[in-house]
Amino acid sequence: MMLWNCRGQLSVLEVVLPVVIFSDVQDTFNSCNMIWLEPKDVWSTAFILYTATVGFFGPLLIICLCYLLIVIKVKSSGARAGLTKRRRSERKVTRMVVVIVVVFVLC
Repeated sequence: MMLWNCRGQLSVLEVVLPVVIFSDVQDTFNSCNMIWLEPKDVWSTAFILYTATVGFFGPLLIICLCYLLIVIKVKSSGARAGLTKRRRSERKVTRMVVVIVVVFVLC
């Protein structure tokens, strides 16, 4: 549990670090904005890709792998149960996994 907590805090730091490094207050607009190095379009694109990878695609990959392992485990352990009960259980677990992943992607 402590490992997940430490990893979660490190992940937040990984996402926030570029914002801390590149943000500054612009006196003319009196607002806080990202001040990119030259070439600005490359740094901006890199930031978007980095944030999407660390904040969305990385966790999505981990979630999908973990749920895939759950589905595989349910299918392999279902041999002990009856055929009808096993199929119903497999469908329920598979449906739950799909719903959770879809909700993660949509939210």
